[in-house]
Amino acid sequence: MSPKTYEHKLHDLKAIDAIKSDSIKQNTNELSKLAQKAKESKLLAIVLVLIKRN
Repeated sequence: MSPKTYEHKLHDLKAIDAIKSDSIKQNTNELSKLAQKAKESKLLAIVLVLIKRN
């Protein structure tokens, strides 16, 4: 493999790695948002149950 071909392959691999990293960050952010919504929903449900008991 010529040095140029090697450089191109390395560049492609770095680009793929960066895309994967961004994708993981985006998925993590989305999961965090969903987790926050779940917590809020759970708290709302608890509050509603407490209100109904009174």
